[in-house]
Amino acid sequence: MRWLEGVRIDRQLAAAWRPLLSAHIALACATAILVYLVATVGAAVIALSGVILIAYSRLQRDLLQAERHAEAARKAASDAQGQRDGLVRIILDFLDARDHMTARHSAAVARYTRRIAEAAGCPGSEQRLVHTAALYHDVGKVMFADRMFQAGKLTDEEWEIVKRHPERGAELVGHLPDHEDVAEIILAHHERIDGRGYPRGLAGEDIPRLSRMISIADTYDVMTGRDSYRQPVSSAEAIEELRRVSGSQLDGDLVEIFVERVLAVEDLAFRHGDDADFEAELQVERTSRGAWSPIVPPLPLPPPALEAA
Repeated sequence: MRWLEGVRIDRQLAAAWRPLLSAHIALACATAILVYLVATVGAAVIALSGVILIAYSRLQRDLLQAERHAEAARKAASDAQGQRDGLVRIILDFLDARDHMTARHSAAVARYTRRIAEAAGCPGSEQRLVHTAALYHDVGKVMFADRMFQAGKLTDEEWEIVKRHPERGAELVGHLPDHEDVAEIILAHHERIDGRGYPRGLAGEDIPRLSRMISIADTYDVMTGRDSYRQPVSSAEAIEELRRVSGSQLDGDLVEIFVERVLAVEDLAFRHGDDADFEAELQVERTSRGAWSPIVPPLPLPPPALEAA
């Protein structure tokens, strides 16, 4: 095996012992039956056993080949996933160099969104899907000029660019194999329940449910993140603002799930997302595979704007 295929025999056996074990158990049973038939019927049965053994050897060969092909396919899929992660990582690193909050914000939104999906009773496949979409939801900001990452009033032209970033993000992610569903969620993460969002002006149930989850998590983290564009507010104030825009900007039922079933059971670090780490959340995506009390700031802060880019 080492000479013909360059594979050590112990590694080959380690990969193939399960099918080999089951095959040899079947062979042992067949041998016992053959011995019984020879003793009761006669030696002529041995001729039939030759046919059986030939068929068995071919089946075992095919089984081992199928195992090797399956392992090669798993490795190829893993390599492809690593390349996809690397491409998105490059884009987010580029963004993070221009805007210091992008990677942490993406990680926090992914963490919040997955918890919302879990609390809302979504199956594991949807939890993984929305987590991936949330990690990548801001890649479309690569089209922003440097000035647009600074706090300040945007020009009309710049605001039009902001409103196109979900489309650009969906386009970039949509080029990755098997990421069409992820791209569709990213495309709608700035739509509003009342139809006044962008880029398509969808309303209510026309907005994908997973996109509505990202919208809530995105809005909350922009308000509470200490590296946000705006002066951060307490978790209590952010919750009050989420509830104020429930039913107009955000999905009211999902807001209550986020507040009552996620934030209410987490600590201060989680509620502000300061310890969110993109690499850690990316690893979660790869392998997927105490009572809340209000925080009162020392000084009153003005209500945050909610049209977060």
